Amino acid sequence: MLQKTGLYSVAVTAVLLLVGCGDSDTAGDIGTGDPLSLDGTWSNGLETKTFSDTNFSTAMAFDTSDMQYDVNGSGTLDINGTKQIQPNDITVTKIELTYTSCSSTTTYKRQDLVDNANTFAYCGYNDWLIDVQKDTSACACFDKKDIYNIDTTGIRFGDYDLGVDADGYPEGLSTYYLYRQ
Repeated sequence: MLQKTGLYSVAVTAVLLLVGCGDSDTAGDIGTGDPLSLDGTWSNGLETKTFSDTNFSTAMAFDTSDMQYDVNGSGTLDINGTKQIQPNDITVTKIELTYTSCSSTTTYKRQDLVDNANTFAYCGYNDWLIDVQKDTSACACFDKKDIYNIDTTGIRFGDYDLGVDADGYPEGLSTYYLYRQ
């Protein structure tokens, strides 16, 4: 599970922080439409998620001096009620995402990232090389349980690195936002 959530989350969070997506002080207006509705398109410049009734699509692409990563997928979602998370007793909505199509690739551009990927056999590979693209669909494209919260800034999804509950939902929210488009 580490290769599916832990290392993936660390890599994505590191890149988002490098480009400034983790700073809520840069947040914009939540946009137009029903402020509590998941339906619509949400983005932060690197990642875009679109929701419509029981369907979703996701796209993330970035190319930095450290790595190149992209994922594109779509599928169905089920809303499964709410739960409270700590430390601020925030109400979040529980969802299950089921992919019907998805693809992902990763290319590392620094030796320390290659070494880490090889040490942890990220996505089942232990033969990573600098500037060699690999198919990482098995690590990015898996059905999952998630949580989300919409506030006046935007939407945040679950952070698996903060733990999961007995039902498999994240125990906390990510620090970075997506904004209604």
